[in-house]
Amino acid sequence: MMIQYFLHRAIMAGTLTCISLAVCTATARAQFVNVTGPQVPVFEVVIPEAGSIRLDSMRQGFNFTFNNGNQFTNGSVSSAVFQRTNGFLDFVYQIDVTSASGDNPSTVGVVEGGVTAINITDFTDFITDAGFESDDIDGAETNFSVGSLRPFRAGRPSEGGIQFTFNASGDGDISTGERSRVLVIRTDATAFGFGTGAVSAQAAGNVLVFAPTAAVVVPEAGTLALLLPGVALGVVAAKRRRNG
Repeated sequence: MMIQYFLHRAIMAGTLTCISLAVCTATARAQFVNVTGPQVPVFEVVIPEAGSIRLDSMRQGFNFTFNNGNQFTNGSVSSAVFQRTNGFLDFVYQIDVTSASGDNPSTVGVVEGGVTAINITDFTDFITDAGFESDDIDGAETNFSVGSLRPFRAGRPSEGGIQFTFNASGDGDISTGERSRVLVIRTDATAFGFGTGAVSAQAAGNVLVFAPTAAVVVPEAGTLALLLPGVALGVVAAKRRRNG
């Protein structure tokens, strides 16, 4: 079991390509970092992986106020899902701040309004490796573009959430006219749906994003063959009760 676990981790990370458990070849290792708890530094990775298929992409806006409604932060979060050749999914996100009052911290009485973090859910029960991509990942399309601000760290503050932080120890927070680099979460998920991206500045707002979901298990033909006679008998019994 332990050998299978470590082989699974290696395949997911891209360090092994396997035809079977006995036939594996080494490939170039991306600088993904496994995120299981406290904040850790993250590094640049290559996304999408060669042979990956983009399954979906979208952009959702946010707009929230703070300081008794006198200041604001607004912008958008782009998210997309890529399926790798092994069937597992990569989730990618990018934060774009359109405007934020208080971007000049030297102004007396004004609080900085740039985005400092995003917490994305729900990754419960999934392996999560994190990194960031500096290049444009969707070419002529407009949901993603080249970003300038790298995340400082990534962590798992709760079982379900993956949080990327931006602060002065990295490239700083994301202010007016700025966008993050593409944030990447590599998983062992095989299905996806909608989750929540909690964007934090001096206040917080939630944005709809893509996130993993549990795969739907389809019964095999043999299992269905065993189940169908029982279902048919149940229908007949129900009809007899109604007619009786």
